[in-house]
Amino acid sequence: MGEKKDDEISIDLGKIKNFFKRKKEDEEEKPVAVQTEIGNKDTKTGQELSQPTETNQEPATKVEPQSKISEKTKQEKEDDEITIDLNWVKNIFSKKERTTEEKTSSKEEEKDDDEISIDFSKIKNIFKKKEKSTEKKAEAIPEKEDGDEISFDFSKLKNIKNIFKKDSKSSETETRENRRFSVSWKSPISMTKESDDEPSVDLKKISNFLVKHKVLLLLIIPIFLSIFLRVQPAYLPITDEWATNSVINNLRSQITGQINQQYPNLPDQNKNALVENELQKTLKQQKTQIDQQIRATSNFFKSKLQDDTGQTYLLAIDPYFWMRHAKNIIDNGHPGDEIRDGQPWNNRMFAPEGRAVPPDMFHAYFEAFLFKFLSFFNRNLNLMTVVFFVPVLISALAVIPAFFITKKLVGNFGGFIAATIIAIHPSFLTRTVGGFADTDAYNVMFPLFIAWLFLEALDAKNTKNTVILSVISALLVSLYAFTWGGWWYIFDFILISTFFYIAYYAFIHRNELIGNFVSFTRRKAIKNSITFLVIFFIVSAISISLLINFDHFTQFVKNPAGFAKLKEVGITTIWPNVFTTVAEQNPASLNNVINQVGLGKFYFFLIALMGITLTLATKGRKTLWFVIGALAWYLIIFLLKIQDLNTFLILISIPIIIRILIALWESDTDID
Repeated sequence: MGEKKDDEISIDLGKIKNFFKRKKEDEEEKPVAVQTEIGNKDTKTGQELSQPTETNQEPATKVEPQSKISEKTKQEKEDDEITIDLNWVKNIFSKKERTTEEKTSSKEEEKDDDEISIDFSKIKNIFKKKEKSTEKKAEAIPEKEDGDEISFDFSKLKNIKNIFKKDSKSSETETRENRRFSVSWKSPISMTKESDDEPSVDLKKISNFLVKHKVLLLLIIPIFLSIFLRVQPAYLPITDEWATNSVINNLRSQITGQINQQYPNLPDQNKNALVENELQKTLKQQKTQIDQQIRATSNFFKSKLQDDTGQTYLLAIDPYFWMRHAKNIIDNGHPGDEIRDGQPWNNRMFAPEGRAVPPDMFHAYFEAFLFKFLSFFNRNLNLMTVVFFVPVLISALAVIPAFFITKKLVGNFGGFIAATIIAIHPSFLTRTVGGFADTDAYNVMFPLFIAWLFLEALDAKNTKNTVILSVISALLVSLYAFTWGGWWYIFDFILISTFFYIAYYAFIHRNELIGNFVSFTRRKAIKNSITFLVIFFIVSAISISLLINFDHFTQFVKNPAGFAKLKEVGITTIWPNVFTTVAEQNPASLNNVINQVGLGKFYFFLIALMGITLTLATKGRKTLWFVIGALAWYLIIFLLKIQDLNTFLILISIPIIIRILIALWESDTDID
């Protein structure tokens, strides 16, 4: 409008107030105000849009002569006038450059004390225009500068007495909606209305959601960690580090050679300082070229570890052994290279005769059928890709029973800690990363699921649930027997634990057992234990016999004694005994056990031992002394640095044995 920066605009809201109070009849009686109108008049709606014309003429101010002010207006002069200082608005109402003659003529017409009346009904109508009318208006208005933007927040005027009061209820609602609005000038000018309903974060709802689904959330976190850590070999991020070190070391070597030539007599300390300075300069000056070289070197390293499709090779020999059997299942329908004497035969072992395929081929069948299933969705899928990610899947499943077993004993937080340890424990992680597709993941997953179902069956509310859980647990045992020859470890452990629990329970309730045997057998603990033991044993025997053979089932009796003889050299049979060369069957020292179980630190192993002790402790003074005594005993054992593994195992089990004997003596039912 050609005004200076520091001009102040006074808005007499006392006059504006009457606009909202007048009815249509008062509007006709009011003297016509003298004003110069700029904008296009809509003859149908009677609305006027105050906007500059295409000739960029300056809009004049609206002036009301004092002689024509009505009596109501005179009375309202007593109200306070509100002055809004808009001197901070820069170039909002400025036009494009006008000719010198137009600027001169406009300045002469302006007065310092001009009064500007704003008709809010016209401003309100601006927001009700349709898109077409807005577009036409935008074409007629010259472009403003991008940075010119201002917001008028009239919600702060809500405390002024009766300024925005309407006559009807609907008008009040409309006024409330229009109380806050913004007028912004951009290129082209756009006027937008802001709603009073601003987005807000309901912390209470979020808190309720987290509390309601806390078990699921605590379970998802360790599963995510398990998957995230194990898929790293698929992308080989370590090659980026290798490439960076390789390129930087090469640059350092070149700079060192140049420094030695220029300053042969300079001390090594000064030379090293010069080398580092020059290296940093080179890294800054040639950053783009060096980054390209690092990427190229990283891709070169990856090409040596991946095939042409970018799939990382399997990480050990055993995964290829299982993948070959899986390919035989896909091609031939059985894991062998051929059928000899009615059974699958492996021609590539025990050369030149070969040998029969062992019965524990679940891993190969799982890889083959998983590949067939996924091939329905991707016909270009590679078998090695499926095999690569199998340990990632099985390890993630192993987290689930670990969480629920510990949750049942000590609560949600304990379950979270146990599941996280399973997910990130180095001994388990290094044997189950992507590409290490051996049977190690099954050796953790199956025992955990079987133990979880065992605990749930003993604690089931009714016999029906106990039966169902017992059957599922037995079926998992049969699958485990089809997976690994050492399946009988968990089977024997479950049987012995159940027998021991029944014997312990019978001893501390011996009076009832002797006095009323029938009532004793109807107790939930005894009934569930006996039901589980019978069904678990029978279903395991039947399923293993059908899936493999009955002789394989009898290994739970024969193998515990025979396993100890594996390390003995077979003089009369095979010499030397190749089983002694298997890493997993090498004699283990105490340091190796602590490194594998205790994450390399003895205090982690000590915490694990105390955790076992605390599961047998209950609240009370006596058990407090027991916990303190057990901790002192374990510290003494570690300080003695006993290296014999068998001696160490016997010593650390003494506090547990003592606690069980005390419970038997006192007929303690709290640790049932």
